[in-house]
Amino acid sequence: MEKLLVTLNKPVTLNATRELRHQLEQLIRASIEEKALGRRVLLCLSEVLNNLVLHAGPQTRDKGQRAAQNMTLRFAQLQDGWRLEVIDDGDPWDPTLYQAPISDEDPRLRSVGRGIELLRSQCDHLEYWPGGASDHNRLRLSWGETTESKPSILIVDDDPTLLRLYAAYLAKKYKVGVAASAEQAVEKLKYKKVDLVISDINMPQMSGLGLCEQIHLNRHTETLPFIFLSAYDNTHLQQRANGLGVDDYLRKPVDKHRLTSSIERVLSRSKKIRQQLSKHLNKNITNSLPILLPRQVQAWKLAMAQLNGGTGGGDLLLHKVGESHLRLLLADIMGHDDSAKFFAHACGAYLHGLLQAQEDSTSASPLLEALSNFALQDQLLSKITLTCCSALLLPEGEIKLAAAGHPPPLLINPKGVTPIATSGMLPGLVKNTEYQDSHVTLHVGERLALYTDGLFDSSADAVVREKNEQAIKTALAATLDLPIEIALNKVMATFQSMSGTAIKDDVLLLLLERSQKNPSPDQNSADKAEIMSEQLH
Repeated sequence: MEKLLVTLNKPVTLNATRELRHQLEQLIRASIEEKALGRRVLLCLSEVLNNLVLHAGPQTRDKGQRAAQNMTLRFAQLQDGWRLEVIDDGDPWDPTLYQAPISDEDPRLRSVGRGIELLRSQCDHLEYWPGGASDHNRLRLSWGETTESKPSILIVDDDPTLLRLYAAYLAKKYKVGVAASAEQAVEKLKYKKVDLVISDINMPQMSGLGLCEQIHLNRHTETLPFIFLSAYDNTHLQQRANGLGVDDYLRKPVDKHRLTSSIERVLSRSKKIRQQLSKHLNKNITNSLPILLPRQVQAWKLAMAQLNGGTGGGDLLLHKVGESHLRLLLADIMGHDDSAKFFAHACGAYLHGLLQAQEDSTSASPLLEALSNFALQDQLLSKITLTCCSALLLPEGEIKLAAAGHPPPLLINPKGVTPIATSGMLPGLVKNTEYQDSHVTLHVGERLALYTDGLFDSSADAVVREKNEQAIKTALAATLDLPIEIALNKVMATFQSMSGTAIKDDVLLLLLERSQKNPSPDQNSADKAEIMSEQLH
């Protein structure tokens, strides 16, 4: 399954490449958890764009050659990685055919040979399709997700010989950085996230104790694990170190076995503490903002289930009842840490206000357009990457849908399960983004499923993921004749049996159908009273 995160069209100019890099950098940093992989993607993006402008653009092509006037950039998340496509309308050139040293056959290749080697070395798969008279050139770069991320350690010591020795001890098992002074370590920690600091105590100017105090002044790193090294068996120093909450204190000289044993013990303890804090924070935040949705509105029945996958972003479902319609907004906030969970629920207040302030219309797309423009300017929303689906439920079963990077809704009827074509750019990337409505008429005996991508992305293995998706779709079709609440429970039971106890991501599934008859006034009053009761508790 592929999720197209963004499509951008620009002229082949230097200003346009700067805009593209800026826009994609924000998206890549928010979407790709592994920072090293994100840097590789950005490096390749910059090289490709520079090649297009400097060696294929209108100002650089010889007479008789077709210069590239326009380019299209597409960035997508795959089941097991990422894909970047750059499409241009100039003369074809194929970087996959050229081997170093670069020949004089093409000026673009002659002057940027090192750049082509860079592309080959920094992406996992490089493909090219040359265009013709009526087609465009297409360059595709792909990356697979890294399956293992080594813990990152910063070693601080003013003795260069010991720095090299400790780094050699740890290089195979950890990502190692070094600093020759406490002051240098402070600067490195401003820009680099590490899992552990190992520091000598006795250093000129700022000591290791001073470094630890400086780090703890930064509230973002106050739980950073710390190991002290010292050539002196000084009780006073050990007491000061313990008072700073240092995790271990090793007497020099330190051999490889003692050092690695201490690191493993400290990292294991730190991981358990973070997990406990994360679980507590996640539970408190999630329980503070439950999703409240009536079981029936006008001629529509609704059933919703939600599962919390733990640390990270979150799923939001908001609604607004009009005179003769129901408006829904489903959002999936991306992220992989506790701050993402906080941002997700802080974002909920913004979305709620935006939804309630939205003028009534017969379209689903204006809500996403307003959200996108707002997200581009707002300080909070500009830090968040989210996908959204806007749904407008009208009388006589008419539904209008618009999506911003969100998985397609599913139409469920006796013929099977069919995705409804909806596509649109992620909100907040470019000015004045426009979205298009998709139309569907839901008949009695049919259902519509809105969901977040955790429903189908519960496994890291692509083959297992496809099998799970097919099982869930089979369950959706098989339960069509059952009451909607029972059907929902059976589908979610299928999901849990396929995904096991460890859920990779938050999951939300909403089923809706037309009622055989409009609800009575008493039923509507009962639903409203139930919602008010839940809000009070």
